[in-house]
Amino acid sequence: MRENLGTNGLADQNVTILDPATGTGTFLLGIAERVREQVEATGGAGLASLALHDLARRMFGFELLVGPYAVAHFRLHRALSHRQDEAENTPPELPRLGIYLADTLARPNAEGALGSIGWMADGLRDERREANRIKNEQPILAIIGNPPYRRLEEGERETLIGRWMDDIWDDLKQPVKDAGKGGELKSFHEFSIAFWRWSIWKIFEADNAPNRGVVSFISNRKYLTGWTFAGLRKTLRERFDRIEIIDLRGDVRAGARAGAEGDQGVFNIQVGTCITLAIADGSKEDGALAEIFYRDSWSDMLLRRTSKLNWLQEASAEGSVTDFVGVNRGLLDDMRPEPFQNGEWLSLTEIFTFYKSGVKTGDDDNLVKTIQTNLEQSITPLIAHRDDTTYDVELERHYAYRPLDHRWFSMIQRC
Repeated sequence: MRENLGTNGLADQNVTILDPATGTGTFLLGIAERVREQVEATGGAGLASLALHDLARRMFGFELLVGPYAVAHFRLHRALSHRQDEAENTPPELPRLGIYLADTLARPNAEGALGSIGWMADGLRDERREANRIKNEQPILAIIGNPPYRRLEEGERETLIGRWMDDIWDDLKQPVKDAGKGGELKSFHEFSIAFWRWSIWKIFEADNAPNRGVVSFISNRKYLTGWTFAGLRKTLRERFDRIEIIDLRGDVRAGARAGAEGDQGVFNIQVGTCITLAIADGSKEDGALAEIFYRDSWSDMLLRRTSKLNWLQEASAEGSVTDFVGVNRGLLDDMRPEPFQNGEWLSLTEIFTFYKSGVKTGDDDNLVKTIQTNLEQSITPLIAHRDDTTYDVELERHYAYRPLDHRWFSMIQRC
């Protein structure tokens, strides 16, 4: 990312940084540590202290919860005040850190009602006022972090996302509707998608938007595939010049995969994650699409959490991840290499002469047995007494007259 931000990367005095869901400030702490190491390596501890003081004025964060907000202030103030000597170029006291108690996804300039909170009201107004200034006026070149991700339940869009955000992410839904896949949008409303859309707005659409920069998120990997988030993938490819994806897998909800049993996520959660680096540096021609480069942790059989974290730590020390694979696919397609099968295998509908999408009999006590003779004994009276001719025909065809072998019963027993 360093070469995309300026001559000195994150240490460049013109690079502004924002974590829109900063929590306790972990990602901003990582930036402070990287800047300190970078400057110390070339200029010593005194210059590193000056660089950290400069970083304090151009590094920002929004946090909605007061507890993490307070912790972030404490941790960052401690890290940015780092000194190893008392050289004459030791900087003065730090300015007020740019971490604000604010809702990133709220409409910019929305004052809202603060209620009867007494002496705290003025302080909260100041926080909101400065957060709105950053949203509307402050150019940001690097947006980083780990935004929250979970699917929003019915009724939560109004309270957790808000009408303004609901309006601006409609353009991520329209390409899916235009492709005739609007039914896939039922699971679209997800927190991390809202933060992706907000970041795109901040880089390209807000007042004083720089129209260049970097967005680097570790987020839900679900957006990489499927029709639901095809509109987001399309927008990312149209707006940015290069996209690098490090797929960390770890989606335990999907169950074990062949050759990848025991896969773990880097966080102690059910959802799989990926790291995405979206770069807008003006390098592509007008109308062209971003190049996509994909790296799969499974390629090196990195399944355990510790092995994935060690791999990322080594890549961090080197400054980059190697062995990316180019992804050359359609605008609405997945952001992963095309599967090797390519639809050439026989489908299940070609193999079986009869198939249904599912069966719910409501009579499992009679229709499900683990012993063939018992099954035949329970089905025979049903066939004899059913008035529904259609039911009789189907039941006879699939239960009474169809050969029942031991493999079928073994499968029932395992279930």
